[in-house]
Amino acid sequence: MSAGAASTATLTVSTATGEFTFTESLRELADVTCSATYRGDGSHTPATARATVTITK
Repeated sequence: MSAGAASTATLTVSTATGEFTFTESLRELADVTCSATYRGDGSHTPATARATVTITK
C-alpha cells in the first residue's frame, strides 16, 4: 500500500479451530498481498500462506 493510503484492518482468530478472518478497507487501486504465518507447536507444524488481491474499482 502506498504512503498516504487509508486502511482499516481487523483480525479475528479462533484458537479452537485455527481459522482466522482478516478485513481491510483500502481507498486506492492496488495489488495488496496479505500473509499469515503460524509458528507451530508440539502438535502442529509451522505454516505460511499468502494471497494477493487486485483492487480495481
